[in-house]
Amino acid sequence: MIKSAIRDIGNVLRKRNTLDYFLFLVLPLSLYFVFFIVPNITSYIYSLFDYDGFGNAVFTGLKNFRMLLDDRRFILAFQNTIIYAITVIIGQNALALVFALVLSKASPINNFFRTLFYLPAILSSIAIGFIWGFILDPTIGIINTAFYNMRLPGLALNWLGERPLVMYSISFVHIWQAVGGATIIFISGLIAIPEELYECAKIEGAGRWQIFRSITFPLLRPVTTINIVLTTIGCFKSFDYVYVLTGGGGDGSSHVISTWLFRTGFQYTRVGYASSMAVVLSFVVTLIAIAQLRIYRDAD
Repeated sequence: MIKSAIRDIGNVLRKRNTLDYFLFLVLPLSLYFVFFIVPNITSYIYSLFDYDGFGNAVFTGLKNFRMLLDDRRFILAFQNTIIYAITVIIGQNALALVFALVLSKASPINNFFRTLFYLPAILSSIAIGFIWGFILDPTIGIINTAFYNMRLPGLALNWLGERPLVMYSISFVHIWQAVGGATIIFISGLIAIPEELYECAKIEGAGRWQIFRSITFPLLRPVTTINIVLTTIGCFKSFDYVYVLTGGGGDGSSHVISTWLFRTGFQYTRVGYASSMAVVLSFVVTLIAIAQLRIYRDAD
């Protein structure tokens, strides 16, 4: 009798737990489906149509993708995206690794600098864009004003108006904000390396460079992969820095793919054509991420 009652209570609790799990999952899964899955599927469908977002959609097959090959502005935006991505990937991860090596030991001063470096990562990228837009302004910006005051007018450049200088300037702003997060990831990888390995290497007479090359860097491969993949995806989908700092430029010289497809879809109301750009962008990001993961996996 008692065993039967306990079994019945257990069945009720299991059913209740199952219902609780379902209720907790249904809301986030619904939001994910509505705001991620549906828009992605819709983009793939619209990329095959001539559609302005309001009227009837006319099926055109792969015409939009063929037009991309002859679109000078899309090719320029694609080139800008590549320059932007390479600059940020190299600059951000190199700086983050250096900062992590310096700040990996726990101490009050290191904890202070860890917090200081991470603060930009929690700020709004829109606000950061406006701040750096004022700093880099060629006429009233702090940087050029400082160069003029130091009698160095040759160093006062049009940071946000000349290609490819503008892409390097935007890349610097991205690095400034994101390097703190990458540093934290590298620090977590450094902390996970057993201290005994370093002690054995020192006993064998290995120098700092040898220890870094033979122990530290190889064992940081997993977190390095994470940082590079995250940085790559972040660069290719980046929109806010470019849009706030330059808006793509008067002649489109600083557009990246995301800002150009935004303007094409919403300003020029060529939703189908913009969707084809989004599809190309998603394929490029996916292929690059897969290639990076495979390269690092094969190197292990």
